[in-house]
Amino acid sequence: CPKKEKVNKEQTISKVLCNKLKRQVRGGYATRKAAFTLAEVLITLGIIGVVAAMTMPTLITNYQKNVTVTRLKKFYTTFSQAHLRAEEANGAFGSWTLADDNSTRDDREAVFEKYYKPYMNVSRCDSSCAPEFFKQLGIDDNRLVYQLSDGSLFLFEPSQFTASANPNVEQWIYIVVDINGDSKPNMPGRDIFHLDIYPKYGLVMLGRFGEEEDTLKLRPSTRDELINGVSINGGTSTAYCNNGTAFYSKHTCGALIQMDGWQIKEDYPW
Repeated sequence: CPKKEKVNKEQTISKVLCNKLKRQVRGGYATRKAAFTLAEVLITLGIIGVVAAMTMPTLITNYQKNVTVTRLKKFYTTFSQAHLRAEEANGAFGSWTLADDNSTRDDREAVFEKYYKPYMNVSRCDSSCAPEFFKQLGIDDNRLVYQLSDGSLFLFEPSQFTASANPNVEQWIYIVVDINGDSKPNMPGRDIFHLDIYPKYGLVMLGRFGEEEDTLKLRPSTRDELINGVSINGGTSTAYCNNGTAFYSKHTCGALIQMDGWQIKEDYPW
């Protein structure tokens, strides 16, 4: 560096640069910059991969559950609003004339056309437009299926009980919905859910009101009953929301979701 006695403007700049270079050399900056080694990078990527592998399945499952709840609640709300409007226009549900046990598809269609069609944006659907839905339910084109504008499908089954059925319920409507249409998984409790319409309670998720053992009168079900067994169909069947193998093993899952505040909790049989 220039000596002090010969300092001028150019030498001052030179001295400043020289001193800065000295400090950098002492700090090691002139020879290297801070950086990760290849081994460190590979180890970090490996840790990220392990964490992702552990958390991604949970994140995906939680997302699927949220989508399921959102779509189910949307269908429930849509049909509930249509039912309320139908009662405003036609009187209480208990006074309606529904199809009986021997009704044809045309009879059931006439019921829907009169009471619900004016308040819902739907189109008729047969086994050609929803083969998986028809296959899962084991039904043919003699059954009445509709599709909403969002793609969801539902089976519509109005009934007026005969003397051999539950004497406390003179008529009802049974509905099965696939909330994502014909897309997979087409499984009860995942995208297929069951509902009823009763004169006293309106639209409810199947099992929300069970039958008393002796009188068969409808009463609110408990959460434990929804999981382990609710009496339905005039005491001839029991519906559940569990991983059992019985035919009705997932029929009350919609009611469980609704009872839990439109949530799928940890003990839900996903």
